[in-house]
Amino acid sequence: MAFLVRKIMHRAAFDDEALMQTELGEISSDIPTSEFRTTKSTLSTWYIEDLESINNAILAILLSSSEINRTDFIIMDTDELDKKNFTYENTEPGVSLPIESLESIHYDIVNLTLNKLTDCADIYINTMNEYPDTRIFRLNKKEAKDIIKKAFQEDIIDENRANTHMKAALTKLKSEL
Repeated sequence: MAFLVRKIMHRAAFDDEALMQTELGEISSDIPTSEFRTTKSTLSTWYIEDLESINNAILAILLSSSEINRTDFIIMDTDELDKKNFTYENTEPGVSLPIESLESIHYDIVNLTLNKLTDCADIYINTMNEYPDTRIFRLNKKEAKDIIKKAFQEDIIDENRANTHMKAALTKLKSEL
């Protein structure tokens, strides 16, 4: 079973107990317009073949950011996406990653419409209801740093490939080893 992993921008909006009981069409417009910001009708995700590969997606998301911070994630089952006729394609991540091999797991959910964004919100809510402790999770800043430090110790990070802001964060983090 494969999965697409995405950074959640505004988890608090989805944690609201009342939201879980709200009809999908009655959800505040703030949620889809802030959480599902699209570029060329796409949403950026990271593909993993199984849940055991989650650290690859986490590392890719952390390293594609501009800084190392607390980060929330959602793991979406591709079977659920397929049932709602989503299309996702292997694409370039838009930024160079300090671990080049992770660039190959970047996938965009493509051809999004307003109806598809509603379906995406439905998948988020169902995932939160069905898997609240395993497919929706948060890394605090220390946990995020520890994951990156481990990658440094495995000697798989090439700082020169990082974006400018992340490069500075990586240099600082490396000095803490």
